[in-house]
Amino acid sequence: MTVYVDVLLLINTLVNYFMLLGVKLITGAQAKRYRLVLGAALGGISALSVFLNLGFLVTLLKILTAALMILISFPFVSAKAYIKKCIWLFIISAVFSGVCLAAYLLFDTDLMIYSNGTVYFDIDITFLTVCTVISYAVISLILRLTDKKKPSKQYYPITLISGNEKITLRGFMDTGNNLKEPFSFAPVIVTNEEIYKKLYSAGNNCKERIIPVSTVKGEGIMTAFHLDGTVFTGKNIHNIYLGCGENLPQDCDVLLCPDLLGDAYEKNKKSV
Repeated sequence: MTVYVDVLLLINTLVNYFMLLGVKLITGAQAKRYRLVLGAALGGISALSVFLNLGFLVTLLKILTAALMILISFPFVSAKAYIKKCIWLFIISAVFSGVCLAAYLLFDTDLMIYSNGTVYFDIDITFLTVCTVISYAVISLILRLTDKKKPSKQYYPITLISGNEKITLRGFMDTGNNLKEPFSFAPVIVTNEEIYKKLYSAGNNCKERIIPVSTVKGEGIMTAFHLDGTVFTGKNIHNIYLGCGENLPQDCDVLLCPDLLGDAYEKNKKSV
């Protein structure tokens, strides 16, 4: 079978892109799409090793490529988070390679080449592109339907620390809370006036900041201050602000933000 370089690069770039998406979903990491594309493109270029007789060096090349793909695709927050993403990429890649190798051995097809850990399908690029778009649309639809089936309210205990005051509250994960402190871009969680004043008065030289707020009712502002510490799902988080809001749900004390569920704060872990 004749191997076309453009098809080889396209197929492996697409495969690597979806593998990186898998890493993103599993780890909850933050990643911009263009960085994922760049990381996938590097993986696609490494597929050219199919033309080389590298022997055992192909394993070293794969490890180095995967490490660089993760470094390009995701912001570096800590060595632990970085290694975790690399391990998941290896696992996903191993599963994919195993499936392709099994198909190659079972069906003995002339439409596929599997060599040096690289897969090549002898199919039309237009057909491949259409199939990829359809697959992506189906996966997106499944993920959206799955999300809708999840409980609309998710509650977590969260401990807020300000000065000598340390209180544990009931937090509600508000997926619509994207509030950021405008200078540091640190996330802002929101509580009621009573708790806000109690923690603010207990703080050491707390300085309030003005946080722009945009809701369905219009634009507004709220005051917030930097907490001395926060404990959430067993993690000690330092860089977070507490805002003072109104009309919070009656069954919670704090409106949380989705960023807390990712690994964006590995770099801010500190003892409290």
